[in-house]
Amino acid sequence: MASGTFYPATSADDGHRNSSFFEDSPDYCIIGRNTRNNDAWIRFANVTIPQGATISSAFIRLTCHQNQSGTAVNTNIYFNDHDNAVAPTNDTEFLALVDTTAFTAWDGIAAWTDGTTYDTPSLVDELQEVVDRGSFASGNAVMAMIYNDGSDGSAYRLFSSYEFDSGSEKAELHVEWEVPDIEVSCEPLTGTFTLNSAGASTGDIVTAEPLTGAFSLTSAGGRLWDGIVHTEPFAGTFSLSADVRLIQRTLFNSTFILITSLKIGSTLSIVNSLNTQLTSNIDLKLSILQNLEANFGIKMSIEELSKFNDTMSLLNHIFDADSGITQGQYYFLKSHGL
Repeated sequence: MASGTFYPATSADDGHRNSSFFEDSPDYCIIGRNTRNNDAWIRFANVTIPQGATISSAFIRLTCHQNQSGTAVNTNIYFNDHDNAVAPTNDTEFLALVDTTAFTAWDGIAAWTDGTTYDTPSLVDELQEVVDRGSFASGNAVMAMIYNDGSDGSAYRLFSSYEFDSGSEKAELHVEWEVPDIEVSCEPLTGTFTLNSAGASTGDIVTAEPLTGAFSLTSAGGRLWDGIVHTEPFAGTFSLSADVRLIQRTLFNSTFILITSLKIGSTLSIVNSLNTQLTSNIDLKLSILQNLEANFGIKMSIEELSKFNDTMSLLNHIFDADSGITQGQYYFLKSHGL
């Protein structure tokens, strides 16, 4: 569950209007009063909710600008149905704004006391309608519209605007939301894949099948894998340039070309027949365990002991049937200073 509180960002982001005036920079905004039919707007900038997120809670918190107790104050609250709301600069623009289908009635608003905060009813449906727009994006602006809805002639409420007291009492949009799960694919990906410095070609993709095709990793940051998680071997031709690293237990079952510097972390498994040309120095650390299969063994007939140059030691506790050296032969060699 994620949450955030969002605010107006400029003096033009909130204001009020009626049939005879339009104000976007007073210290307060008026809602209600049927004799003048006062409406208000509040634009909240930089709303960092991802497109398509599920809104679980949403309301606006207003601070009373002046004591008012007249009844009854009735309003309807909508949001501007827009990908990235823009505050109106005149009455014509205000009247042309498109509202969401969903709205909430805020009727019979009780008496307000100066400096006290008051919360609107839930605005989940209105905000959800905006966030579900295909071109909405995190960081866009949303705008609430509060329309008079048959208030009594002298009944109204005033809330502090962005301009009042350096913004200390400006409106607040409080939201909680849940982000949808990332896409999971269970089918093979085929074609040509170019991984950028972040290590991902198509965003966060999880696949349970092999990737096939030609893979080109460039720059020191091109790694296997940051954004892609794999549970099967890679099939294809892999060309690594610059300083590219292999991350734990990467399996290759085709042609693999090592260029420049190869850093091996943890376990490197060489599958099938992999012809590897090593053009620099390789240090085999004691902590690296190697399983060597098929054509590896120490033959019984060692013709030239000098070839070992005193660098080969047979330990007392190692007697491997596949080595071809029996315990008796070992002690024989040891007794002769070999």
